[in-house]
Amino acid sequence: MALGPHDGLARRHGRTLTGRPATLLLRAHHLSRLPTARHRGRVLTEWALAALFPREDVALGAPATEPREPP
Repeated sequence: MALGPHDGLARRHGRTLTGRPATLLLRAHHLSRLPTARHRGRVLTEWALAALFPREDVALGAPATEPREPP
C-alpha cells in the first residue's frame, strides 16, 4: 500500500487507524511535541494554507543561458 501526503496508518492501543483519522492522530502528536504555542501556531497555519492551496509545480533543470564569467 502506498501512502501519500494525505494518507496515514497508525496503530494505537491495539487499534489500527487508516486514512484521515490516522493522519490527524499523527499531526496531533507532532503538534504536542513542539515547544511553544508560537511554533504550534506557525505549523497549524502552514498546514491550513497547504490544505487550501495546491502545491506548485517547479521545474528544476539547467538554466536557459550559459552563466557569465565573473569579471
